[in-house]
Amino acid sequence: MSARRLTRSLQALALVALVLGCSKSTAPRKPITLNVTLNGFSWPIRATNEAPFPSGTGCATYPAVWRQTGLVMTGTSTGLGAASMSVAHCNSSTSAAGVLTSISVDGAGTMTVANGDQAAFTYSLGSFQVVSATVLNVVFPLTFTGGTGQFLRTTGTGTMTCVRTTPVDPTTLPAHSPAFANAYACTMNSVINPTP
Repeated sequence: MSARRLTRSLQALALVALVLGCSKSTAPRKPITLNVTLNGFSWPIRATNEAPFPSGTGCATYPAVWRQTGLVMTGTSTGLGAASMSVAHCNSSTSAAGVLTSISVDGAGTMTVANGDQAAFTYSLGSFQVVSATVLNVVFPLTFTGGTGQFLRTTGTGTMTCVRTTPVDPTTLPAHSPAFANAYACTMNSVINPTP
């Protein structure tokens, strides 16, 4: 084969490869429904206005005295297997005659599903209901801000509804936690949309 024919053949192959490459499907990824049931504990991290604040939250706007709380939970997700969640938030509250009257919350966290993919999110307090002296119902609106694996370049919103119980029997707490803690039982319902 002459050099000219070889050159033309290579050019033709390159053109075919280019056409095939351009014809690949660019259909958007489907939204991810994240429905999770979780149980765990929360406890105070610090009691004064010290850095660092949870990233991406409004914590810097809080007054000089606030409490940052850590929350670690484990559970199961629909279709994505075992799940775990780790969050930190700052909060302030007021009460009258020993009854909670208002709460403000700003936080950020990650949700990890069975294959190790992580979804990052921020949250605030949507509403709360004092059930008794030891039980509090809370609703947290969630905003998803990306993550890893299937959650890479994703955005979305959702809601986490929790029942908080305090005080907690110290013998049931994880080994690294302090004596004071709250127990949480939560359900998360979210739709996360991949972006190009």
